[in-house]
Amino acid sequence: MAIRYDDELQSTIVTINRSAKVDVSRFSCIRQAAWGKADVSFEDGQLDQLYRTFDDEVGRADGRAVARAWFAQQGMLDRMPSFSPGEPASSAIAKVEAFCGIKPGTAFEEQYPGLVSVRRDFLTVPMQPAAECLFYAMAAIDTEQLGFKFGFIGNEVLPKEKK
Repeated sequence: MAIRYDDELQSTIVTINRSAKVDVSRFSCIRQAAWGKADVSFEDGQLDQLYRTFDDEVGRADGRAVARAWFAQQGMLDRMPSFSPGEPASSAIAKVEAFCGIKPGTAFEEQYPGLVSVRRDFLTVPMQPAAECLFYAMAAIDTEQLGFKFGFIGNEVLPKEKK
């Protein structure tokens, strides 16, 4: 095993060597031990790709559960929008924005087919009141099943809050 700090990612990377003879049956244990502390990679490229897929799927499922619990606490879970198979991303994000009480097209945009991100002008300091609802809603729905991903683009620092 090798441990290093990656300046670009600003994260500790733990690389598991081939000699460790790890297989997919250990992924849950590895993820639980490393989550929030370090990024995990494998010297074996095939195992690394399998772990990334596993980590993404578990992370999305965890995020959906947390988000749905938040909406349940707010008494909003039963009002979550529904989506049709093959529904365009533009329609789905408009429904989410309307559900959270803002004008469609205000918070999200499709950067390119298959990737939805937050509109730069929506990201302000302090965050807009609807932001919490919007981000939980995007976590609560299975965007990949709808045919798109939700994420943030770039690593630019938010503008400083104006006094």
